Amino acid sequence: MGAAGGGLIRLAAALGASPMAWMARGQMGLSLLAGVFLLYFGLSRLGLIAEPDWLAVAAPNRLPGWRRLMTRAVHRRTNRDLLIMGLMLGGLPCGLSYAAFASALSAANPMAGAVSALVFGLGTLPGLLAVGAGAGLLLNRFRRQADMLAGLIMLGMAAALLVRGMTWVAA
Repeated sequence: MGAAGGGLIRLAAALGASPMAWMARGQMGLSLLAGVFLLYFGLSRLGLIAEPDWLAVAAPNRLPGWRRLMTRAVHRRTNRDLLIMGLMLGGLPCGLSYAAFASALSAANPMAGAVSALVFGLGTLPGLLAVGAGAGLLLNRFRRQADMLAGLIMLGMAAALLVRGMTWVAA
């Protein structure tokens, strides 16, 4: 994303446009997209709207070659396989990831974008480890409450992203 941001700046400059305006539009678009998805999924998690049928069909393991690639990356662990796996996992729908990608885009440099994504990954790691290390057992026992909490958190993040995106539109 950092390289894409740098490319957008060079393209805007070559066309005589404002690179900062292009970056702001890119961030605005990603924030609005992430906000809409989080709003939709938060409302569905709360049971206010039905979860879409396409969500069950959009499982990553239905992509051609997904399972083979993941198995090969885990067993062989070559840099190439791990890179491809990371790129594919990074493309999975996640509002927080989209917000981090918007931040990496604004870095406008491959290394700065990578550092931004790394910091995001390190920041989410404790929570992911906690869920993987046993919080899942509690969530199963309190599934309804956990779904409600997750839905409320998603709605809060959606509101923040949508307000941020709309603020950029107004500016």
